[in-house]
Amino acid sequence: MDFKTASRYPASCALRAPSKRSVWGLLLLTGMAVSLQAAPGDWFRPVASTDVSNLWTTDANAYDGSLATYASDASNRVGYGGEMQFTLPATLLSDRVRVSADFGYGVVDKVQIKILPHLGAWTVVYDGVINDVSYSELTFTQQQIDAFSFTFHYLSTGYNFWLYDIAAMQASPAPTAPVVLSTSATSLSDNAAVLHAILSNSGGLPCQLRFEYGLTAAYGSSTPWQSGYGTGDTMGYPIGGLAAATLYHFRAEAQQFSTGPFTSGADLTFVTGPIPDDGTAGFVTPIVSSDATGRWLTPERSRDDDDISYATCYHTINSGQPWSPYLYMQTPAVWANGVRMVAPSTALQDQIAVDISSGGVWQNIYTGVISGALTVGFSTAQVTQARVMVHTTSDPSGFYWQLNEFDFRASTTPPPSTILNLAATSGFLPGTSTLTWTAPGNYGSKTGTTSKQYDIRYSTIPANAPSLSNALFSAAASVSAFGTIPTPSVKGTAETMSLAGLIQGTTYYYAIKARNEIPLWSLLSNGANAVATIATRGISISTPSYVFGSVALGTSVVSTTAVQVTNSGNIVSTFTFSAATTTLGSPWTLSPAEPTSPDQVVIYGAFHATQPASGTFGPEDVILTTAQVCNATRFSINGTQTGTAVPVSASRPLWIKVAMPTKSSTAQSQNVTITLTAGP
Repeated sequence: MDFKTASRYPASCALRAPSKRSVWGLLLLTGMAVSLQAAPGDWFRPVASTDVSNLWTTDANAYDGSLATYASDASNRVGYGGEMQFTLPATLLSDRVRVSADFGYGVVDKVQIKILPHLGAWTVVYDGVINDVSYSELTFTQQQIDAFSFTFHYLSTGYNFWLYDIAAMQASPAPTAPVVLSTSATSLSDNAAVLHAILSNSGGLPCQLRFEYGLTAAYGSSTPWQSGYGTGDTMGYPIGGLAAATLYHFRAEAQQFSTGPFTSGADLTFVTGPIPDDGTAGFVTPIVSSDATGRWLTPERSRDDDDISYATCYHTINSGQPWSPYLYMQTPAVWANGVRMVAPSTALQDQIAVDISSGGVWQNIYTGVISGALTVGFSTAQVTQARVMVHTTSDPSGFYWQLNEFDFRASTTPPPSTILNLAATSGFLPGTSTLTWTAPGNYGSKTGTTSKQYDIRYSTIPANAPSLSNALFSAAASVSAFGTIPTPSVKGTAETMSLAGLIQGTTYYYAIKARNEIPLWSLLSNGANAVATIATRGISISTPSYVFGSVALGTSVVSTTAVQVTNSGNIVSTFTFSAATTTLGSPWTLSPAEPTSPDQVVIYGAFHATQPASGTFGPEDVILTTAQVCNATRFSINGTQTGTAVPVSASRPLWIKVAMPTKSSTAQSQNVTITLTAGP
């Protein structure tokens, strides 16, 4: 029986675009044989194999370049199994063999590697442990070799172990510094980008790559080192947390191992986009990919704009877990209507499941087969993250799940952006309030657009404020009973709605949404509240006093300028007059008619547009010590200006006439106070 099935990709191998490797072969050109050489530092796979004991099956799968296929050792014996010898395309200067095979499980305790030196005899160069389903590089003294062999060593019978890949490296007699090229950044947004590089020459040894980036050519930030790159390999790495509409510098760096020669690519620049209008077509790269279990390896490879590189997660044999752990993809809130994924479909990896998070609620958008690139649509929603898991039908198998790429698809017709500056103020008139906000436009925050409709709702109960939840908003009443909800204006316009007929002194709680023509409604606005204005009466006068100066006894005088009396309340009011002498110890009294006795003075008041003649004041205009309410004739010269039903903020010009006593027992200046009040 088979103990394991094929892995997709080992953990220790760098996940990257394929190397550009030359292949040994023979090209006939006008009778000349030309051998095609590979650069030092490249891995050479065999071109033929010999099953020494005739115990292997599918031998060629061990050097076909695919980790999904394998050669199987069917020797089924304790001790060394069948030996497989591999022939190189030509004599090769080498110091290491790379192998990926099953190992351990109490069945295989070591493997044996032999080499065939050029013009020499088979020699054992390694007899020991290797990684399980993960590349191991087994070194030996550098020399010219023509072939090498591989053998499992078994502790028990009953199992077939598999060899997935084997190759020898062409060594460089003197490694040179690597050459790395910075290439253009992609997936530029207002806060993120994906940086790219190509290792044009490894210098003969495996390299690690990274990027430096920053606001100047001094950089200041760098990505983590990524190891295992050879000549021709490419690397993409996503970075986030950038500022909008800003120029950034970056360059690639390469180093052989962690201490070898170190080189940098050219300085390149990119400019992040402005904070974008919504409604722009395209795919959005996640800025974070994470796994709480730590089982997903190099998760950033799933969002590096490279469909060839990938993140992996190992499925343990007989784990009872047909699904991988979730790999989470996070993005700043984006209105999306789909996702794009790239993953292989194999005999071991058959399905993928994707959930999105909108409004803090997870919902599944796809569970099914995937083979290569797949775009899945869903109803437009504001998304902040997604999570992906991959399925297997073969629990007895040890292999690596794989996810190559994941992106969000931005919606071209998102709802209007959320209104976040709704404000409410008490109105001036009784039972009124005013709402203000900024028009959000259509399709998110797209410039120059106009929403199609507003929905404004209210509650007078704080716990039921419509801004607290969508459910409370839906249950709340429309403000249309108190005024006409305005038709939306173009994005950025200041909007106003006046409300009337509210219950005076009551606090109203408001919220608003806007929709586009799809129709898709915006998210819930901020909350705003205001007290409906209470009716108040008030009166103001333009001057606190009027000085008549010296007036002869027995004469009358009319003020030369009017005193403006204004209804300063918020409700229509009628004015009331009264007067009193206020000079301490004064012998003067106010008379209701022309003076007939000493120390009697008469005060008249009347509203008129222009200064009236003294004779136009009548007895109905005399101001008494008791309050008198204005009417059509009282305190009015001819009825054109009255103190009756004075509108809010309206003013009336008041003229005052003084009829002096015929005689006075005092020569002291006299003060008279006129009191005006506003009433119904």
